[in-house]
Amino acid sequence: MAAQHSARWNEAARDLGIRVTAPFKLERDGTAYEFDALVHDFGSERGMLLFAEWDDTKARAATACGFGYSCMEPGLYDRAVAIEVMRDWGWARDVHSRPPWYDDDR
Repeated sequence: MAAQHSARWNEAARDLGIRVTAPFKLERDGTAYEFDALVHDFGSERGMLLFAEWDDTKARAATACGFGYSCMEPGLYDRAVAIEVMRDWGWARDVHSRPPWYDDDR
């Protein structure tokens, strides 16, 4: 399941010209937390960490380290859905550096 989720966001990175690290490992207090993806530049200054199955400890670690997080079901890549999700999270960088598609059809 995690591999499918990582692949979905790597495909989004290629298609939409965004920065994604998938999978992503977060180290905190000597513990390593595996996330399916880090979507940079959205949701918080450090980006959004994604996982497919709810895990309180991952959510707390993400928040403590300044990341946003989202628990999402993995599935096939859908451009429109990915754009909608990232618009919902919000662009966390300078407004002039947003991807061109971010403001399309608004």
